[in-house]
Amino acid sequence: MARRRFRARLPMAVAAAVAVIGTMTAAGSPGAGPSAAAQGPDKPTIRYTEYGIPHIIASNWEGLGTGYGYAAAKDNICTLADTYLMVNAQRSRYLGPDGRASPGETQNTTTNLNSDLYFQRMNDNRVVERLLDQPAPNGPEPEVKEAIHGYVQGYNRYLAETGVNNISDPACRGAAWVKPITELDVYRHAHAEIIMGSADPLLNGEVTAQPPGASAAAPKASSPEQTAKKIRDAMAVSRQQSMGSNALAVGSQGVSGGTSMMLANPHFPWQGKNRMWQSQLTIPGRINVSGASLLGFPAVNIGHNDDVAWSHTVATVAPFGLFDVQVDPLNPTNYLVDGTWQKMTSQQVSVDVRNTDGSLGKVSRTLWSTRYGPITASVQGVPLPWVVSAHAVRDANMDNLRAMNTWFHLDQAKDVNQVVNTLETTQGIPFFNTVASDRKGNALYADIQATPNITDEHAQACLTETGKLLWNQSLRLPNVPPISIFDGKRGACDWPDDPNAVAPGLLDPHKQPRLIRSDFVGNANDSAWLANPEQPLSYPRVLGDAAAPRSLRTQELILTAQNRINGTDGLPGRGFTPENMRQLLFADNSRAADLALDATVTMCRSQPFGLILVDGNLVNVS
Repeated sequence: MARRRFRARLPMAVAAAVAVIGTMTAAGSPGAGPSAAAQGPDKPTIRYTEYGIPHIIASNWEGLGTGYGYAAAKDNICTLADTYLMVNAQRSRYLGPDGRASPGETQNTTTNLNSDLYFQRMNDNRVVERLLDQPAPNGPEPEVKEAIHGYVQGYNRYLAETGVNNISDPACRGAAWVKPITELDVYRHAHAEIIMGSADPLLNGEVTAQPPGASAAAPKASSPEQTAKKIRDAMAVSRQQSMGSNALAVGSQGVSGGTSMMLANPHFPWQGKNRMWQSQLTIPGRINVSGASLLGFPAVNIGHNDDVAWSHTVATVAPFGLFDVQVDPLNPTNYLVDGTWQKMTSQQVSVDVRNTDGSLGKVSRTLWSTRYGPITASVQGVPLPWVVSAHAVRDANMDNLRAMNTWFHLDQAKDVNQVVNTLETTQGIPFFNTVASDRKGNALYADIQATPNITDEHAQACLTETGKLLWNQSLRLPNVPPISIFDGKRGACDWPDDPNAVAPGLLDPHKQPRLIRSDFVGNANDSAWLANPEQPLSYPRVLGDAAAPRSLRTQELILTAQNRINGTDGLPGRGFTPENMRQLLFADNSRAADLALDATVTMCRSQPFGLILVDGNLVNVS
């Protein structure tokens, strides 16, 4: 999917409701009859617009979740069931080990077997269950728990009323893997979405890492320069092929009439578990929010309420870091920390696998971990051979369920200051920027998220030779996150705890960049530096580059906003209006074409004959 254009990805405008489908409707189109459920003040009601957008009204969070779960299942049952199959590590059992799974940001990233081993390890370690046992903000807040409880009831009710054999989508009609779900399934799915920024580059490496001698000949280690360049180039390609977004918030000084505007232009896929799904969620007197969410989240991730509109864009933070640990050549599962040999932790992980003859078998694999985290044999497909050293992973989002609290609070924010407070007190946003505007005329950019606590000083003290090259090389490529490789022989090189951070190993949220202005702020997947060029931002290097060339999409965003506000874009009047903001969304202008136009025309005019297209007209240049 192209990431360089301001093309519509999500219809944010909601048309007037044309049909009341009834309480807990099983119908999928306006005009269909209501289900047998009785309407009442405690029953969720689902109304649909002509675009098939569900508007869910309930008297409490559980009812809101119930309505959301029912409507989400009706629209997306096969995709959701497939996702629950993934997080429960059962894809190989039902779909075979060689099929493709997409646990990360891109499509078809790994095999079913590797995906199952990755998630089974987490399930065996009760990662999500341990987070659920914690009080907020690290565990879910009461309203989140109530909504999830309702969501499960709604999803299961739709499935019970419809029946697996009567599902309209042939992708899963009659499939044995379409089953009722539990609350744990939903939390596991949420956690999988939160860690997907790390799953993409690391999943295969974590489930295939084996000590020397345990497998076929290990690949020969590259030089630090070669390894750094390979990782940098692989990450650059991945960023171009994976998800991104554009977002523009305009304050009171940037609009023509009104107080503020917001353009949300997410570049998420049209299909699969990362497809966004639009809804409106209302508890009268408590919450009224409209927008889109990742499938299976009974909250709005990108949208607006009566006072605030917000969106997210993929940030330039790497949500994980690597630790180079020296291993004992005679016993390569021992590694050195502060002059003492420590033993790696081994874990036998087993998953069910459907054999080619239809019978069930098991595949088991021994996976390895250190005090820093799991051993990986690669990052973004670049080999990290386990020879004289091994590489361990620490993931800033592995202990993050806080994002669910974050979005529930954003849905109820009254102004951009409350947005900032939510981001700081939850630190749940996982590798996203936040761009917002409010009724008071403010425009906000914030890169406040679950960021590794890597200050510039800590990085310079602990980066390995390869790590320094990789850290510095990413300065030359827009959008490429700075990946750290630290010296694991020194315990002090682990991410330190900060008393102001919500969780261990995270960067103080007050050190993370934010900007509130009355003209505009925006982001198109570059770092925070030029959210508004009139007020460049500074921040620790871990959050991305600064004073470096911006991508063509960022240039397009900045120039478009400046020209519209200054009235130099040829449109009547100054400032943004709903009409010209809509024109911007669908303009599909290319900064690359603008930059190349004059030189291309000059080149074509120098040819002896032919026709060229200039401003929509064919011109004879013979």
